[in-house]
Amino acid sequence: MNSASATISNPRKSRANRNGSRRAAFTIVELVVSIGILGIMLVMAGAIFTLTLKSSGEANAIIEIGQSVRAVEDTLTKDLRNAGNTILVIQGNPIPAYMTLAEL
Repeated sequence: MNSASATISNPRKSRANRNGSRRAAFTIVELVVSIGILGIMLVMAGAIFTLTLKSSGEANAIIEIGQSVRAVEDTLTKDLRNAGNTILVIQGNPIPAYMTLAEL
């Protein structure tokens, strides 16, 4: 075999630029595989991000409910403390708004 037939049978060796040196390059298969792997990683990152946002929203809702419960509790406590000697009148019958020890 002469050198001409060797260069024809091996197409990689025939890829040379004008001054005779080879350029390093990626093949189409390598590019497709790397883009596929990148796509899978992006989908996984998106799923993690979505799950984190959902969990954060649920945690904020629980915190808000807890704050509302505490506010209602505080309001009821203040109202009951302020009731003191208040008398409730229903249909002309005065009723104490609190129970004494004798009534218990």
